[in-house]
Amino acid sequence: MSKLVVTNIETQNIKFDSDTTAFTIASDGTVSGTGDNATMVLLRKITASSVSSIEFIHGSNGVVLDSTYSRYEITIDTMIPANAQHLRVYGSSNGGSSYFGDSTYNTMVHRSYTNGSSTATDINYHNDSLATTLSTIPFAANKGGVDGKIVVTNLGTAHRTIFNTEYWYFDTSSYYTNVNCIGAVESNGDAFNAIKIAMTSGNIASGTFKLYGIK
Repeated sequence: MSKLVVTNIETQNIKFDSDTTAFTIASDGTVSGTGDNATMVLLRKITASSVSSIEFIHGSNGVVLDSTYSRYEITIDTMIPANAQHLRVYGSSNGGSSYFGDSTYNTMVHRSYTNGSSTATDINYHNDSLATTLSTIPFAANKGGVDGKIVVTNLGTAHRTIFNTEYWYFDTSSYYTNVNCIGAVESNGDAFNAIKIAMTSGNIASGTFKLYGIK
């Protein structure tokens, strides 16, 4: 079996047995193909530095949130808050001019946590956002912050849109915590075109956020 070893590349097209490009590897590790073979495409990367929120808005800074892709995924890498708070996700159907607020969502939050001697799980109802960490994220950078991902499909049409969000982190009570949220706005008639990520209070001190389109 032959092996393909590639080092020190910026952008590389990979071809097998023909002159047709099989897939492309970009300098940030994003893999994309051609035509029906295209997979994950990086649409926007945001590196946060003391900001009140992170927004991905359709038609802004290369972002599309419509039927161009069948699925969208946002990754959250090492998000550190300015204050110990919860991280939440909000949706908008008017291009980010406003976001659905408290008591407009219907979200199930499943949390598992352990500190080595005590382990538990719980399921909670939440109606103030599409997703919440439920536990508090420490602001000390050496605690690792929070990582996560947000997945949503079938954007661009008005229907009940369900967001699947996962977080993992070490909380302020010294528990290793995994949270999964399934959330939607209580409406069948909204087409979402903006997503906001924010703390319940205070700024996002740092972190990397990437939006991918998936065919």
